[in-house]
Amino acid sequence: MARPVKAPSLQIQLSHLVEVSAAGDSPSSELPVVDFLLSSGVWLTGRVFGQEEGEHLLIARPEDSRLVTLLASEIVALSIADGPATEHLFGGSTSARSEAPTKLQLKRRVKSIEEKSSARLEGDFSIDIPWDDLPAGEVPRADLNEIISRLDDALVDIMGDDLGREALAGLGVVRFKMAPKAGVERDGSTMIVNIRAHADRLVGPTEMRPQLEAAM
Repeated sequence: MARPVKAPSLQIQLSHLVEVSAAGDSPSSELPVVDFLLSSGVWLTGRVFGQEEGEHLLIARPEDSRLVTLLASEIVALSIADGPATEHLFGGSTSARSEAPTKLQLKRRVKSIEEKSSARLEGDFSIDIPWDDLPAGEVPRADLNEIISRLDDALVDIMGDDLGREALAGLGVVRFKMAPKAGVERDGSTMIVNIRAHADRLVGPTEMRPQLEAAM
């Protein structure tokens, strides 16, 4: 994870999340997923969809698509990943640039995930990435590395039981594809992971496991 350069206040972070949502240049599924700690001690997870009547925030819960109206003054802490939507908020991803893996390192990592998955599934499993179609530069490579990490974590979790391994064995191929909108879809025996370029960044599905399982 990139080390943040600055630590903005809760109010600044909330205002930024509202601005990101209002900008409209990212699909709803790509808005940051935030964990809010309320003054009551309850945690609420969701995406900020907007601000209504001053302090009231409109939050969309990802697990059931319900909309929640939340009083901003009730929020005492929040947890949000440093990514494309928060890069400027936290002062830029300078560490991500310096730590970006090379193309060869990324290919080696993909091969390692393929071999690990094939062994657990007791059959061939491959990951196809359109290397020539990807934007050039260290930042997109760092973003791709993060997307691959989310895929790896999701595959490990799904293969944690017999039903998950059976479902993945029936697919056998995960193919990355440049598309207008990030997400996951199935095409026969192939799982398609759609990624898209956004400015100088590369954006992929933020909730990899739920989207993979929904497409199985």
